[in-house]
Amino acid sequence: LQLAKDIKDKAVAGNTNSIPQKRLDLLTDRHEAMMDALTNVNLILAPSRFLRETYVDAGTPPLKISYSDYGFEVDKFPKKPRLPYEPPMKIGYVGTIVPHKGVHVLVEAFKKVEGATLEVHGDLTHFPNYVKSLQKLAKGKPVRFMGAFENKRAAEIMSRFDLLVVPSLWWENSPLTIHEAFLVGTPTLASRTGGMGELVADPMFLFEPGDPGDLARMLQEFVNRPEMLRVFGDRRSEVKSISENVDELENIYEIVRQRVQQEEN
Repeated sequence: LQLAKDIKDKAVAGNTNSIPQKRLDLLTDRHEAMMDALTNVNLILAPSRFLRETYVDAGTPPLKISYSDYGFEVDKFPKKPRLPYEPPMKIGYVGTIVPHKGVHVLVEAFKKVEGATLEVHGDLTHFPNYVKSLQKLAKGKPVRFMGAFENKRAAEIMSRFDLLVVPSLWWENSPLTIHEAFLVGTPTLASRTGGMGELVADPMFLFEPGDPGDLARMLQEFVNRPEMLRVFGDRRSEVKSISENVDELENIYEIVRQRVQQEEN
């Protein structure tokens, strides 16, 4: 918020009617509206510790926000059998194909990698110019742009990869794709920031955000030494089922109910 105010002050000093200044006015207004809204709720649930800490740093009272990650239909994501590795290494991306998701970082890095293929899954129609730039960047490399898929195929798609890459440039909260990869047993390499860094946790599977050189180096190392992927381990147990999530939420709601009741009395 302070950064936004500093930028706004500079914009106002230069031109009070400028478009950047008006946009920053809206940004400040949005923050103030959000803080007002937060005063009218008894509890906020954040799907990652990172998001909770970010809200607390922004002024949310710590007692008003609790960490509770998502629950998943775990039965729809059977763990894939561990088969002998067969080259080339199959690398995958699943998500929205937009610049802030860092798909260009992945493609740029992949251009420097030998001995692997890359599948990019996501809707190709939302940002066609960006998609064209990616296709041009990938020219001459074994990169396939697969388009969107129905959610019921998520487990099947995730199971096809030897390695999932989540190259987002922004923080992310608690990415669904990482949870789904955990469920099927696909190792995940992600940007070392935000909710991604929190979920993956292992430094061997985190790279510098926005750095295609660092990503390319790590990808090539996995290609050269595929046995390293086993270090990722079995992370399935880290993902809550929807049933477990319901039980947790009921407990949270009961605690909040009792607290509110005490305050009213």
